[in-house]
Formats: sequence, structure tokens, C-alpha cells
Amino acid sequence: MKYITLIAVTIFFTSCGSNKPPRALTECPVPPPPQCKPEQWQGKPFDTTSTGKFAPETYWHIQKVNGASESTNGEYGLSFINTKNAVLTYERNNIQGMIAVQMLSDTSVQHKDTVTPPGRGSFASPTFSGNTIVYSSYPAGAYVSDADVYAGTWNSDSIRNQQYLPLSKEIAWDAQPAFSPDGNVLFFSSDREGGLGGSDIWLAVKQPNGTWGTPINAGNTINTPCDELTPFVTANGQLLLFSSAGHQTVGGYDIFQSTIQLPLKQITAENTDKFFSKPVNLGAPLNTTADEIFPSSPSNINTVIYYASNQTERTNFDVYVRHRLPFPKQNIAKKDEPKKEGSKKERVKSVPVKLRGKVYNTRNQPVKDADIKVRDVEDKEIITHTSTDTAGNYVMDVPSERELEVTAEYEKGFYDSYKITLHEGDTTVRNFIIPERLSLRINFPNDDFQTPYKNVLDSNGTETNQAWIEELNLLAENLKKFKNTIKKIMLVGHTDENGADDYNIGLGQRRANFVVDELVKRGLPRTMFETRSAGEAEPLQRRAGETNDIYFKRNRRVELSKVSK
Repeated sequence: MKYITLIAVTIFFTSCGSNKPPRALTECPVPPPPQCKPEQWQGKPFDTTSTGKFAPETYWHIQKVNGASESTNGEYGLSFINTKNAVLTYERNNIQGMIAVQMLSDTSVQHKDTVTPPGRGSFASPTFSGNTIVYSSYPAGAYVSDADVYAGTWNSDSIRNQQYLPLSKEIAWDAQPAFSPDGNVLFFSSDREGGLGGSDIWLAVKQPNGTWGTPINAGNTINTPCDELTPFVTANGQLLLFSSAGHQTVGGYDIFQSTIQLPLKQITAENTDKFFSKPVNLGAPLNTTADEIFPSSPSNINTVIYYASNQTERTNFDVYVRHRLPFPKQNIAKKDEPKKEGSKKERVKSVPVKLRGKVYNTRNQPVKDADIKVRDVEDKEIITHTSTDTAGNYVMDVPSERELEVTAEYEKGFYDSYKITLHEGDTTVRNFIIPERLSLRINFPNDDFQTPYKNVLDSNGTETNQAWIEELNLLAENLKKFKNTIKKIMLVGHTDENGADDYNIGLGQRRANFVVDELVKRGLPRTMFETRSAGEAEPLQRRAGETNDIYFKRNRRVELSKVSK
């Protein structure tokens, strides 16, 4: 898949990788694959239904970008000049081009000017810093695989003062440049010698005299024996996005993100491992079994991200956007149509759809005989249930057009749960990860312990659509179900670092006691529980670039663990 799909992208960004004269794409031999052995991505697909669990008022939505997904073209990406203007790169009839576009909305662009081509191909992802544009192109007389990097002055519909950048290497494919937000670091993809195999991500740092330093391989945290392509740095300078056929992939080329942990001006060829966190796959359904390449965003990728994919036509790419939409407002019954006493709300016609997936523990091991149950959120009734097989797999028929709560649990762990609404024709894969230590992130105000906000937080400190009352109901059901195997439930209350040590010890204890009191109200014996407070003494590891608000929210938690008989 990896090499076939790379060739299908056309010479817009690579070719056979040889230094011989170009041949037809169909003649390119498939390179031997032994070294490139990506693992299968095992993550949990994020929710793109209108009942998504990622935020209280919005959910993820993925669609093609109007004006950047023409059936006769191959569109490769949007390179942003600023938040309102970008350059769309494309190919038509084996001729590559650029069009200046205006962003009408997250999902639509308007074509403005056709840009005079800056060279002979391989310029699929120019990058901008002020009025400077950096791009890649084949120099006159070069082999098809010998692209170089150039700089010029951007002038709305043309590139002037074009200059070759000596960071390019003779007889190597150097392409897909990407500026850091301050313009002082330039990432690019290259198949030059000194890499880990295939094409790698490289970077160069601007020197005090304005020249570019010697290119540095981004190292084996980012690069693999497979191909790494299309780097992009987010507007806040904190994340490196790129496409890779290695690491853990859904299939083909996937888009990954890595946190930039230290100022890049300090990077050397010997210390690259300190600068980048382990890449994280952006997950399905953004990534598919096809190829996803050329990530970009004018602002925050947690709000909007653009990328190219050939998931519809494996030979042509289109530009897609993942962005947030507000939850649909629920319909309110008309006053002149009062509901008859004793009658149930009329439901939308429902048909069975397939829901399947796999259950893992936190050590990424499949869990056999885990219980899976599906509850109708509206009437609270259990609709269906099943158990996982010896490989941890499950499959069931569930009704469409209803909001469902799906929960997986087993006796040695706690549970994992999500809400989802499926539609006719859907076949959805949702995996579960059941923790053996449960972190209840009931969203308490700073120094409160008994009046939490309505919804709980996820592990990222983001408010979900799960009410804390519903979360405690799930926990109580789990403990009742497996109470004969439980000797004791240990609860530890945690706080953020605000406040004196003694005060936080007391606050953590009160939060743990609050959870116990609520579980006792739900029919569990108080003797089942043992509590303590860690206060602020056991903080979670802070993530690079994490704001105080999010970090403090993540630390305000109650952790539970089971002691088995």
C-alpha cells in the first residue's frame, strides 16, 4: 500500500527515487519493503456525530472543501499566507499549478488569481513568512527526482526575485518546505543520504547573518525507515505535523503530530531526541486506509485542520477539512400540540446498523469476556448486550437514529463508555480501553468539593457531554456487578497546586468523600471504600505548551483502584 499510493500521488512531490532519467509512473518498480514495517494503529476513533464527547457545544465534522475538490483535478493542499488567504496547489492533465484563493469559510474557497508557475513541478506545498515564499522545484535539466528549494518574494499572483537556497543537496529530492511561525526554522522533506530510509523530515535553522545553517535530520523520534513527508508547524509553534507511512498507521500515509518541546534554535544533529515528543496519529476517521498528506491550518488544529486525501479516488487527491460544528438544537414541541398523557415521544424510524470493535486494557492487551451493553439515552433502557471473544472483538446490531450509551466493562478493571448516534447505512468501528485505575474528573470549581459543574472532563481536561451524575451511575453499576470479587475500593483525592499544602490535603479528602457519599446513595456499602488525600503532592506530568487552566483542571481528580479478593 505504502509505495503504490506514494507513486499514485504523481511527481508533484516525489518519483521513483532514482537518479536516472524519468520514466512513466507505471514503470516505477515497487521498492523492496522489508525495512518499512509500520505497526497497525490501535487507537480509538474520534466521534464525528452530533453527540460527540469532545466538547459541550461542538463536535468534529469532516468534509471536502468546496473549490478545492474538483473531480477533474488532483488538489494537494492549502498553504496559508494569512488566516484569510492561501495558495491551492493542484495538478490537471499532468500539469502542476498554483491558484491564489480566499477563504470564504472553513469549508469553502474562492479562486482569485492563477499563479505563474515557479518552475517545473514538485512545488505542491509552498510556505510563507511575511512576503517571503519558499517552495521547491526542479531546476532546468535536472532529473525528475532532483528537486531543490528556492526562496522568492510573494506578489499576490507571482513569485519574484527567485533564489536557490544552498541547503538543497545536489542529486537529491529536497521538497515540501515549511516555515516555523517566526520564520527562523525551515523544515523540509528529503531523500538525501544520512537519513533513516526513504524520505525523512529535515530542518535548517537561520543563522545570525541571515543564511541557513547545515540541514539537520529530525531524528528517529520523527523519522522511520518508511517515508516521512509534508511537514507543517502550527501557528503557535508548538506542534510539528507531518505525514508518514511508518509509526502506527490506519493505512497508507497517515498524518501525525509531535510536540516541539524546546526552542529549535538550540537543536543539533546530536540532540534531536530532546526536541520532539513521540508522534501521535491524529486518528480515524481523519486518517483512513488511503493516504492523508499535506496537513495545514491557519490557526489552531483543535479548531480546524486541512489536509489532502485520496480516499474517494485512489489516483486523485482532494482537500478535506476537519472542523468543529455546534450541536444541533433540539426541536421544541409546538404549544398547540400537547403531548397526550401516558404516550411516549414519537421516534424517528430506526433500522439496525452494525457496531463493532475491540476491547483492550491499558497495557494494550485484548480483553476477552468483557461485557458490552447498549443503553437508550432517552428512556434509559438496555437495548442489547454481548461479550467479547477470545481476541477481544465484539460485533452487534444497534438501532440507528437514537442516542446510545455504549459501555464496556470487566471484573479486573473498571469501564469505558461513550455516547453515539448512528445513521442508516453506517458501519462503525469503536474500540474500548478499560482502565485498571479509574480517574474521575468531576469538574469541580477551584476550591469546591460538593457542587461540581454539570459535565465531567476527559483525560485532556476538555469538558465532555457526559454528566457527572451519569458517570457516577456507571461507576455504581460496575461496582455492584463485580462486588463479589472486590475486597476494597481505594479512592485518592487530588488538587491543583493553588492553595496551601494543608488546605489542599483537606480539599482532596473532601472530594474523595463526596464520591463515596454519592456511591452510597446509589446502594453501595460505605465499608467497601477507603479514602485518602494526596492534595497537590502527586501532580500529573505537564504537557508541553499546556495552559495553566487545562493543567489545573486535569489535576483536580479522584482516582479509584480495585483491591480484589
